[in-house]
Amino acid sequence: MGTTFERNQEVEASPLNEEAILLEPVSSKFFMLNSTSAFIWEQLSAPATIEQIATAIVDTFADVTPETATADARSTLEELVSMNLVVATDDS
Repeated sequence: MGTTFERNQEVEASPLNEEAILLEPVSSKFFMLNSTSAFIWEQLSAPATIEQIATAIVDTFADVTPETATADARSTLEELVSMNLVVATDDS
């Protein structure tokens, strides 16, 4: 089917205007998310696929094509996974 992404439940998050600050407790590192990454983080309040997040981006931000939204969602999620902020699960 595909990959589902969800927040690492151990990560602490705090909104800051349209951005967000996250604390990954294992490494004790803080991460600052820009507005797009913070939007994606908010979409992960429930597990979601890249396609679901891309649809939310297109529905929310004017002038964003589905192709751009998918590419942005994919790259952001890959980065969040690499920082242990988000967990990816294959549904296959």
